Amino acid sequence: MKKFVIKTLAFALVFALTAAGICVHLDPYNVFHALSYRENGVEPNKNYIKMRYILHEPDRFDSFVFGSSRVGFLNVEKLSGARAYNMTGSLALPEEHLDNLRTMLAHGIVPKHVIIEVDDLAYRMDPQKNRTEHQRAPYEYLKSHPLEFAALYLCPVVALDAREIMQYSDRNEREEQDFYRYGATITYGERGQYTPKTHEDLSGPSYLEGAIAALRETAALCRDNGIELTVFVTPMHYATYTGALERGDYFDFLRELAAVTPFYNFSGYNDVTMDSDNYMDTSHYLAEIGDLIIDCIWFGRTDEKLLKQGFGFRADAENIEELIGILEEGNAQYYESFR
Repeated sequence: MKKFVIKTLAFALVFALTAAGICVHLDPYNVFHALSYRENGVEPNKNYIKMRYILHEPDRFDSFVFGSSRVGFLNVEKLSGARAYNMTGSLALPEEHLDNLRTMLAHGIVPKHVIIEVDDLAYRMDPQKNRTEHQRAPYEYLKSHPLEFAALYLCPVVALDAREIMQYSDRNEREEQDFYRYGATITYGERGQYTPKTHEDLSGPSYLEGAIAALRETAALCRDNGIELTVFVTPMHYATYTGALERGDYFDFLRELAAVTPFYNFSGYNDVTMDSDNYMDTSHYLAEIGDLIIDCIWFGRTDEKLLKQGFGFRADAENIEELIGILEEGNAQYYESFR
């Protein structure tokens, strides 16, 4: 019996090590190859990889852009005078931006400038759910919960399921290089697929209180550490913006945001958001639109016609109702058409 138990344990150990070896080798989400990212067709865990990279290269960048995938087409190379890196990640939320900034500061990384993108996703997505997603689990959570890390990434079934995608995906060396240079690959002249006059169902619980609390603490951290903070609201495609209005709490979000920190608004029905040719899909704007955002927040250049539509309006606690009035004027003209 003793020999049987020993052999069984030995077999189990060999099996476990083999399974773990398969997971580490295939590594579809790149968590085991954070410093040698491989573009393999599977969406990587960008939060985890980028934080590992930043902590490994603490002096490489002095400015960071935080936001969901909707900020993935912001060309940080055009932020002149800054060595900027785009921390964009799938459904990344204010709570996660806060944790990332805390970790940076704890490791002696004090940015000169932090830019944060927010929109309706910031307060309608559950931060706890991201922890269970292979491509979204935050770095800080995985580091403090090793068993959860093992459950997510040392499961051979997960790795083998992704193998087919990896097998038929062409390697993109430019994306691999850009991942470490800028945090995202920017391509101009692209056009995507969109479905006009439709919007997704945004019903469900609100996480507004937590999102605002995280942004408030982020603003305080920036003040206390001499970091310049810029917050902007994404130019959501009109269909997505219509969905945000359907919830009935979008203007509440803007008002509470203005009470925390000044921000640049690019949302609403305006000449940019109502032109589907400016978007890859109803979530992601093109790089050309990202340049308009940079012109405004970095260089102070805004088209007067767009500004009258609320695009590039700098809102704060004193003038937030002026912005709401502009947006409501646009709503009165277009909202019923896009419901």
